[in-house]
Amino acid sequence: MALRTRPRLSLSVKQVLSDRCECFCRPLKIRKALSFSLFQRLFTPVSKALYPCSKGSLPLYQWLFLSVTRFLNEEPKMTYCVLPAIVPSFCPHRKGFAELTCHSEMKRKVNFPFAFLSFFRNFVHQMKTAIIGGGAAGFFLAVNLKEMMPEMEVTIFERAQRVLSKVEVSGGGRCNCTNSFEDVTDLRMVYPRGHRLMKRLFNVFDYQSAFAWFEHHGVPLITQDDQCVFPAAQDSHAIINCFLTLARRHQVRIYLGRKIQSLDDLQDYDFIAVTTGGSPKGEGLRWLADLGHEIEQPVPSLFTFQVADKSLTALMGTVVGQTTVMIPGTKLHASGPLLITHWGMSGPAILKLSSYAARLLAEKEYKLPVSVRWTTARDSDIENILHETMRVHSSKQLPTFNPFGLPQRLWAFLMTRSLADRWEVRWHELGKKDVNRIVNVLCNDTYQISGRGTFKDEFVTCGGISLKSVNPSTLESKLVPRLFFAGEVLDVDGVTGGFNFQAAWTTAYTVASAIVSKLS
Repeated sequence: MALRTRPRLSLSVKQVLSDRCECFCRPLKIRKALSFSLFQRLFTPVSKALYPCSKGSLPLYQWLFLSVTRFLNEEPKMTYCVLPAIVPSFCPHRKGFAELTCHSEMKRKVNFPFAFLSFFRNFVHQMKTAIIGGGAAGFFLAVNLKEMMPEMEVTIFERAQRVLSKVEVSGGGRCNCTNSFEDVTDLRMVYPRGHRLMKRLFNVFDYQSAFAWFEHHGVPLITQDDQCVFPAAQDSHAIINCFLTLARRHQVRIYLGRKIQSLDDLQDYDFIAVTTGGSPKGEGLRWLADLGHEIEQPVPSLFTFQVADKSLTALMGTVVGQTTVMIPGTKLHASGPLLITHWGMSGPAILKLSSYAARLLAEKEYKLPVSVRWTTARDSDIENILHETMRVHSSKQLPTFNPFGLPQRLWAFLMTRSLADRWEVRWHELGKKDVNRIVNVLCNDTYQISGRGTFKDEFVTCGGISLKSVNPSTLESKLVPRLFFAGEVLDVDGVTGGFNFQAAWTTAYTVASAIVSKLS
């Protein structure tokens, strides 16, 4: 157990120890008294375990400190080193010991364990971590690493002239920073790639931890009805300002316009974390592939669909609250609101489907059919509703009475697709074939995708560093020791709704904890 009181020393020896502590701890910006106390607490248990300190001898922890001080600095003289009176009899025959000759009133050759030398080397040398990428994962990693280990020197290298640019535009400028996961029964629903890894890492830092972290650091959050979580300020700058303030407080160094393409650029750093985000063309991952890492070909994800049907795009601005969209001939489908735009289709349902079908759409060059189910009712229920309307509202015209609660313009458009020139008939004039056509359009309205929407500022990619190339518990490279990965650079991506940011927080926190654990 560590002693709580400082041992009694002669003034000369005590002064030397104090000076030594100040000399070696000045680069770490640690107070002299604190440093001396730290060494006392660390090595008193070792001293007690190895030998009973006889009266008049220097306690082992102080002797170790002075001896290793000389070893690390290679000083020619050390006049105040007083060797212990007793060297344990079990030390000389142990393997892995180095021989050191220390100068004192009585010269003695002693055996010294390499383990202690390694410990002192790590302690005296200020550890440095380089983070490549100044995005969400990079800043979250930097801040948490400094909070876990304040003496660590942390530097962020960002190739652009701005940091956190993607955070700024996400969620329409509000930053959908996480999700409550209340409606998620299986992580496969929200993480098409990497759901097994996320399930493991959620044991370290999950969505509840992220919510608590931001609240603790001065960013109140609110959860919407759709379970998406936003800053209460409804402004992404609440997140950005939090990160920048914490980075400044913890003295995180930030270099802009610095593109890192080789580990040779970072030879002075003990740990390196890659948080560069997605790389749609794969160019940013080439240097990592040269190191032997397996790369899953990056392709865009979370994008809108371009549809060349002008009659559909004429309805731009129309929103349908609950739809199901699917790729015909596959099991790929997604549900949620759908927005008709001047270029085609958007909204959560389309974005989810683009994530699920990202690789298939890329292979087909984004030219596939997409089917829309405009109502949540079952086929049989739709037919019953139509027959009931024909009986109760028989005299009303078809386009003016909408029994499914769809937007009026959309309903009229769907009737023209169903009945062509007969779309203005009255309900009682519908025949059996007319009802079948309406049911088919409501349940399986198919359009041809002509391309994908492109947004340079906000998109997600699937692909990246293969999860086979990293340790699933620490996210450390299996090929390059002390090289870590976090965020979208990994082959982990989620659907819309705050899940990608949650992956960034979780993986970044995991890497920070792994670095600290290595030094522990």
